[in-house]
Amino acid sequence: CYGNPPYNRTLSNHNKLLKMYDDVIGVKTGFTKKSGRCLVSASKKDGKFIIAVTLNDKNDWADHRELLDIGLSSVSLNNIEPYENSLNVINGQKPYAYILSKGTVISSKSGADIKTETYLPMFLYAPVKNGETVGYRLIFSDGNKAERQKIKSSQDIKLKKIKRSERIIEILFSIFRSINEG
Repeated sequence: CYGNPPYNRTLSNHNKLLKMYDDVIGVKTGFTKKSGRCLVSASKKDGKFIIAVTLNDKNDWADHRELLDIGLSSVSLNNIEPYENSLNVINGQKPYAYILSKGTVISSKSGADIKTETYLPMFLYAPVKNGETVGYRLIFSDGNKAERQKIKSSQDIKLKKIKRSERIIEILFSIFRSINEG
């Protein structure tokens, strides 16, 4: 119901592409003197999302069906596994903090070279909070950045009370341990 007082209204969309192509989720038509007939369409199928745009196209409906078919068939979904590891913690009640990033799915052209780069400090200083961002991971598709993910601590680590001389020794030991592990 709409309005005041409320009344029923029926809305219908007469855009041809919505009836011509099953997986279309959005369409916008337009016209300018410079660009002629313009059409923007979007399609989503099997987790893949494609946008097609044409300007000054007299056969835009048919061209968009073809563009969306080509786009959907040339895109692959790539599962990126979660990142899990641990980092040394200086002055913590525990020597390590478990860290992780979520898994994700990125879409890219079929056969794309998918790589990840991880950026973390050599160690953490206590206290460390659960959910605290400690680094990040970049995901690339054919050398282009596709996503940046936060890497977070998955636990709380409280500060350990120790003498200053012990703290210096622990820092040196943590640095040595990080170098040997990396």
